[in-house]
Amino acid sequence: MGMRISMLTAVSLAAAPAASASAPVVVELFTSQGCSSCPDADALLSTWGMDGFKRGELLPLSYDVDYWDYLGWKDVFSTPAYTRRQRDYAAVLRTRTYTPQMVVAGQEAFVGSDRRAAERETARLAKAAFLYKVVLERPSGARALLGVRVSPPAKPEGVPHVMLAVFENGLSTTVTAGENAGKELRSDFVVRRLVDLGPIEGGKEFHRMVDDSLETSWRLDRLGAAVFVQDAATRAISGAASLYPLSAARPK
Repeated sequence: MGMRISMLTAVSLAAAPAASASAPVVVELFTSQGCSSCPDADALLSTWGMDGFKRGELLPLSYDVDYWDYLGWKDVFSTPAYTRRQRDYAAVLRTRTYTPQMVVAGQEAFVGSDRRAAERETARLAKAAFLYKVVLERPSGARALLGVRVSPPAKPEGVPHVMLAVFENGLSTTVTAGENAGKELRSDFVVRRLVDLGPIEGGKEFHRMVDDSLETSWRLDRLGAAVFVQDAATRAISGAASLYPLSAARPK
């Protein structure tokens, strides 16, 4: 079941912005359960990435690509859409497509298990001003997942789109074939669903309500929502926020 979106004015909302007063740096990892080099990168996201997430400095997201499935193990989280996303980055950033690959703020790509590069690039890109203020709001008295408010700068540029990623932590998979056969793989920040909520038009404030339509197999106490502003042409990310866990966001 896909997510539905509607105008924010449809329900009453209680504001609940992200924990950090400053915008976190979005860190995207392209990985695969069929790649023997990927568990180290997954572990980096679960340790360094998790620490930064808890401090409100990082917003890690993990995308499982499908082009390693032919090796005998079909990645249980993989989807062609995430392979296309990685290829879009490769075209804009003029790099090749491989796993594990990390992309910081949509602007810099490198080997996903390289902690030094991850620390260097997140520190460098964190210094840049985030142009868009993203606030996520918990719904009150309605069947909805969350409300999204995005405030643009005085002079917006480019083709900004508001993206929503629903991610899940604490996942474990026993791999029985392929390069990681016999391993128990832990995964955090696994993107379960990625949705383009639409463009920010004419420098106007962006308001949307995201309806509550999650898969029953996903655990609400381990689910989070990440919203970020990404330029459709340059792929640069210029604003982000998250809510975690979503069990606290759902109305009682």
